[in-house]
Amino acid sequence: YSVDMMGSCEYIPQELFECYSESCEIYPIDDDEIPDTIREIDSQEHNFELDGWARWDMPSEDYYDTDQFPEEYTGYDGSDVWKFIHERICFKEFGDDAEDDSWRVDFNKAVSGLHSMISAQVIRGIGKKVAAGETIEEEWNDPAVEYERRLSPTGENPKALENLYFGYMLVLSAVAKARERLLSECESAGGSIDAGAAAKLLEIL
Repeated sequence: YSVDMMGSCEYIPQELFECYSESCEIYPIDDDEIPDTIREIDSQEHNFELDGWARWDMPSEDYYDTDQFPEEYTGYDGSDVWKFIHERICFKEFGDDAEDDSWRVDFNKAVSGLHSMISAQVIRGIGKKVAAGETIEEEWNDPAVEYERRLSPTGENPKALENLYFGYMLVLSAVAKARERLLSECESAGGSIDAGAAAKLLEIL
């Protein structure tokens, strides 16, 4: 995927500087590793029926591979960022009450679901480090405790898991809507898509 890691957020104007934490640094892949089909699609597609914001985040020259740098626990404290997102970008007056049919409620639930997904990845990462016998200096060093705090019905957000499922439902709905195109891409991709990923996608579709 292509993204400008140094791009400034229009909601939080800030001085741009590189993060020198070794635990969370990632690097773009080499140019010769970028499939031509992906680069061509990114250069041509600016409008998406389901993603009106795509025009504000145009592809950059840098491409990253989630297989090379999978989501892991880095020890980074993103609580201030999430607080800003939930309080300033979401619609606080609507909450996430399922009885309210406003699209703003769905937006809040989708953001909460994304937050829950990242929390689940963090918890898994903590568990992997504990199992490997690594020392965790941060206060978040017990996966069971973090699950109770971040995701359980008695934690900080009682609807964290419910909203995680809601986000999953949105992803499945988007995949279903793009089914024919995804099938076509998998069948004609050749070497531009990892064979294992293509096989898994075809199984889902």
